Parts: sequence; C-alpha cells; structure tokens
Amino acid sequence: IPKPSPELSEAADKIAKEFGINQIYLGSGFEYQILPQVKATGASIILPLNFPKAPYVKTAEDALDVSLADLRHWERAPRNPAVLEQGKIEFAFTTTKLKDRSQLLKNLRTAIKYGLTKQTALAALTTVPAKLCGVADKTGTLESGKLANFIILSHDLFDEDAAIYSV
Repeated sequence: IPKPSPELSEAADKIAKEFGINQIYLGSGFEYQILPQVKATGASIILPLNFPKAPYVKTAEDALDVSLADLRHWERAPRNPAVLEQGKIEFAFTTTKLKDRSQLLKNLRTAIKYGLTKQTALAALTTVPAKLCGVADKTGTLESGKLANFIILSHDLFDEDAAIYSV
C-alpha cells in the first residue's frame, strides 16, 4: 500500500479477488489515513516500522519548508500499528524500509507507547508471520515439535532497559 491511494488498493483488491488470491500488502506507514479502504480489502499487511524523523526546524525559515502534511505524518505515523490493531487488521512487522535494522526494537517500543498492545506486537513478530508464510505448523509458537528461537532477556522485551543475555 503506497502513500494513500485508494484507487490503487481497490484495483489490487479487485484483481486478487478475481483470481482467488489471498492478498498480502506491503504497508507504507500511511494506512491510518485510509483505514476503511485497507479494511475493505480484507488483506493482511506486512508493516515496516520506519517512522519519519522530526522535521528539521531550527529557524523560522526552516519552518516554512515543512508542510502541514509532513508534520501530521510525523506526529501520527507511530500510531499506525495501533490503528491497524483497533481496526482488526492482521499485520506482521518487517525491517524493510529501515535504514538501520537495529532500530526495529526501538521503533516497536515507540509504537507500544502510541497505543499498540504488547500482545499484538509479539504476535506481529511471531505467530502472524508464521501464518502468512504458511509455516504456522512448524514455527511461530513454543510447542513440542516446532522450530523455535529463544531470547533470554533481563526484563520484558518491550521495556527500554531490557538487556539481551542470549539468543
């Protein structure tokens, strides 16, 4: 789903339905702006956790170069995962579009501060990707006979002071 374009989403949805394809869209971070159209597709979203940086505004002249739309997106983008959760839209996270992949956890914690529940955040990292990739019978949960990776932490994964002891 690129920057809000309901026409593009509707066209892709129409093609997918015509051929009986379960569509999965790569999110753009702007889904909160077109939530009804996103929800109407019934599709799952692979959601990048790349939030815009604060606009550079050190002088009055700098402020003139920043659009209201850019300011609004900077303010609202961290709420995007929570908006999708509230809209009951299934999504998984990806590091795609992150310049520095080590920012994933930091951005995930930001999304939680902006309303995303920890339960949905964890599912978007584990069970939902396994389901979307068709491997939920082999991975995604801690069960006998499934493949798993463990992370040993000092605190809850979503706490900012959590230290990773072992992977």
